[in-house]
Amino acid sequence: MNSGAIPTHPGEEVRVALTGGIPEMPAVLVVNGPGIPEKVSVAFRNGREHYEYTGGAVELDGAHLPLYRWSYSTRIAE
Repeated sequence: MNSGAIPTHPGEEVRVALTGGIPEMPAVLVVNGPGIPEKVSVAFRNGREHYEYTGGAVELDGAHLPLYRWSYSTRIAE
């Protein structure tokens, strides 16, 4: 895994920062490259939490991480 730089090859990992949404969500998520996706979703409880890239970044542990803001939740139908 790299230190938060933008991945340039498929399968390369990048850490992204998450903000908003459910308080129990982790602040950092690891996604696969290449590049920074516009949207990411995270499995959580019985659904998924969806985040969108803000175009900004935050510094965390000495690395600049792309910042994603919570946008909506979806639930799995039973």
